[in-house]
Amino acid sequence: IQNNIKPMRRYFCITLLLLLVTLTPPASCGDTLREAVMNYVTPDGLAKYNLTEVQFYDVLDHADNMLFRRPVDSVASMPCGACQATFSFISSFKYEWLISAAEFIAYEVCWITGMYSAPVCKGTLARMLPFMGHSVFKHFLDPYRVCPAIMLCEDYYKKLSLEDYINNTISDKPTKPRLTPTGRATFKIAHVTDAHVNFDYMPGSEANCGDPDCCDASNGPARSQESAAGFWGTVGYPCDTPPRTIEQAIRFVDKKLQPDFLFWTGDTVGHFIWKQDQFTNINATVWMSDVIKQNLNTTRTRVLPIDGNHECYPVNVYDFHSDRDDPLRVAFGEAWKDWIGEQAAESVKQRMYYSLYYKEFNARVIAIDTNACASKNWFLIEDPTDPAGMLKWLKAELYDAESKDQAVYIVGHIPSGADCLYEWAARYEAIVDRFSYTIRGQFFGHTHHDLFQVFYGRKNQSEPVGSQFIAPSLTSFVDDYLNQTVHPSIRVIEMDADTGIPVNIYQYRLNLAKYNSLGDVEEMDWDLAYDFRSEYNLSDASPESLHQLREMIRSNETIARKVTKHFFANENATLGNMTEFYCQSLSTDMEQDACRSGKSVKEQSRDITEWLTGSWIQPMNETDVLLVTMQRG
Repeated sequence: IQNNIKPMRRYFCITLLLLLVTLTPPASCGDTLREAVMNYVTPDGLAKYNLTEVQFYDVLDHADNMLFRRPVDSVASMPCGACQATFSFISSFKYEWLISAAEFIAYEVCWITGMYSAPVCKGTLARMLPFMGHSVFKHFLDPYRVCPAIMLCEDYYKKLSLEDYINNTISDKPTKPRLTPTGRATFKIAHVTDAHVNFDYMPGSEANCGDPDCCDASNGPARSQESAAGFWGTVGYPCDTPPRTIEQAIRFVDKKLQPDFLFWTGDTVGHFIWKQDQFTNINATVWMSDVIKQNLNTTRTRVLPIDGNHECYPVNVYDFHSDRDDPLRVAFGEAWKDWIGEQAAESVKQRMYYSLYYKEFNARVIAIDTNACASKNWFLIEDPTDPAGMLKWLKAELYDAESKDQAVYIVGHIPSGADCLYEWAARYEAIVDRFSYTIRGQFFGHTHHDLFQVFYGRKNQSEPVGSQFIAPSLTSFVDDYLNQTVHPSIRVIEMDADTGIPVNIYQYRLNLAKYNSLGDVEEMDWDLAYDFRSEYNLSDASPESLHQLREMIRSNETIARKVTKHFFANENATLGNMTEFYCQSLSTDMEQDACRSGKSVKEQSRDITEWLTGSWIQPMNETDVLLVTMQRG
């Protein structure tokens, strides 16, 4: 049982410390849990949870003694049910004053230190902290976590071993020869991502406003010509995209590119997170859906959309555990059903992921909701274990595709190697390894930069088994402290028709300086920045070729400069530390950290959200209970 109890120790300690801090009224400070909760306990409350006052306080005194390592009395008189009822009762307490206090303290730090303006600090914190607090309390006051930790109940949850999952996933991996593109015929996929539209974008407004997002009507006239927002967008500043530029982008895709597929991978919402509400966030995606319908021949071009982390309200915070985000899912399902059909639209409304098969290409497109691994999604603190059962569903889809010899393309927003929790990313990585002969491409956005990431085999760690293409953004937005440039970009991936393998990538960019000087024009052309095969002298864009490119980053300065130039969309980008790009092209954040540090993955620090969530868990079954009993002897 110790193997199961030890992981719960930190839950227990944090839980009780939270109780001491949280439940004690601001005017006083109780020395014990009993004193901390006393003002919240009523006879009616105890009766609702079938507790006597003696039982309630006995449980708290026992917990208090364990917290402060005092002698612990016999627990024989404390039934498990009393402990569960005690913490269920405590979980029902109201914590509004704590959230308000946290908001006030964080606001003072944010504003007084000059981090951001008062409206930004206040608006952002008011939107984010309540959800973070909800998830923290939901997790750490769970009776089924706390009571086993203080040894008043048998273990309810068991830890799900990451290693076991990986080994089980790849155990039946078939051995097949690698496919080689035939070159007989190709088809095209256009990929757009991260539009980040600002419906209040104002040409001539201040681009260097000091807030996280600028070029808005509220920022006032520019203080200089250099910092004036351009008509079509603004390079080098934290400015979202004017709607007219997105409309022009879709027209360019339709008239000049004429792809067979359009992958649209989310983050249409702007960065004014302190002003947003659920309706405005939903409306951005509905608006862009309408733009695509009005400007793209969707009879010729099949549209496959998925959400990003900015579609949530507030940003990043997507709830897999309740119906809170039903309005978002329903609105997206309705907006997209003309493209993906009723069945897939219903899947979006229920779960926000879906799968579609296209017979003429013998290809299955699987769209996944990567909010399931987003490192800033506070709702995952409550329970990070395979949100919405998506990885389980993904494996079933891949087994089915494998049995039918279909090519699979996975479409999502957050790559497994960028702001994605490791417990999820490592499992996803194992799935990619297992189905490496079936998955022919993975397409993501989120970073705003032009990059790729390579997956390596678990059994043979030098064997490339998959790759994900990370497309640069439609927006020119950059964080104001990064001193970077990003140009509105559209990507086209050319696929071999017989094998489904990517054979080339064509990257298009908008010359904002040119079109801002021209002003309002009817039609805009995106320039071809490069094509992958010619730029890097590779035969195709398969995982093997991307592995070759990754190795060349360290050994060939000419290639390294090209990768840097395209990453920043800047001809004058300095070479910098190429080890960073070499490491950043691995498929999980922790593998990248290990690459940078020269140490193992296990020696790397976990993300704060992952530290709070802990390992994946599931309720124990009868067999698990029997094993624990046998271990006890």
